[in-house]
Amino acid sequence: MDTRDLRYFIAAAESGHLHQAAERIGRSQPALSKCIRRLEAEVGARLFEPSGRGIKLTDVGHALLGRARLLVQGMQDTVREMTDLAQGIAGHVRLGSGPTTAEWLLPGLCRRLLRESPGLTLEVKTGLGDVLRQGLREGRLDLAITPLAPDDAVEFNSVAIAGDTMVAAVRPGHPLDREGVLPEDLDRYAWLLPAGRLASTDWLMQRVRALGLGKPRVQVEADTVIMLRRVVSETDLLTFLSRRDLLHGPALREVMLPDLTYHRSIGALSVRGRHPSPAMARVAALLEELAEVG
Repeated sequence: MDTRDLRYFIAAAESGHLHQAAERIGRSQPALSKCIRRLEAEVGARLFEPSGRGIKLTDVGHALLGRARLLVQGMQDTVREMTDLAQGIAGHVRLGSGPTTAEWLLPGLCRRLLRESPGLTLEVKTGLGDVLRQGLREGRLDLAITPLAPDDAVEFNSVAIAGDTMVAAVRPGHPLDREGVLPEDLDRYAWLLPAGRLASTDWLMQRVRALGLGKPRVQVEADTVIMLRRVVSETDLLTFLSRRDLLHGPALREVMLPDLTYHRSIGALSVRGRHPSPAMARVAALLEELAEVG
């Protein structure tokens, strides 16, 4: 059965007059009559019978009316759901995020999605860059928000969404929490740095050596920024983190050493060759908007 014929049949049944039904749907009365005859031919029975100056449903017509309403509503719901999916308003996205962007970008992302795309569901996992990239490779993540690396183009699609700056930091009142700090002053203190091999840690190690200092002594490794900030705030350890991380959690102070300022690019990664769903594209676009605002 044609959905349009069913819609016209419903209009005729609800109006009780072919002329009124034709006006309601914006068709001529002969065109409406033709649709009804087509339906009657399909079911092999009359759907209407005369009733005064109008028409009324037969028993078969009554039976068809309920089913027709369900079919038409189901089709309308399907079209709406497919449109929502195509526009990124619905769907499911498995998103990986680094610790910094989880605090900086994701709260705003969730607010926007709840308001603008209530049918879209989000599954968030946090981790360092190497863990997120492995999640993409293994198909456990659809999208990852992480600092971009030079070799990402080999296996990932990447879109830069924001710049970020990393600095050395200490607790308030630390001996290095002052003006006039010299690079050699760093040699007296140990470091707390993220676990694993990260581009930012590699840069720090190379930069410290380039300044003529000894290799940084890493006393504690941690893969969570929350734990990192807490320990540094209560000890004399140094750390290296995003300036944005200084705005959250326990208070930390930037060590005023321009030579230890590292600029990086935060981006969205997806597996190369895997077509992004509209929902993924919607999430990536929102992240870019939020990054520009933040």
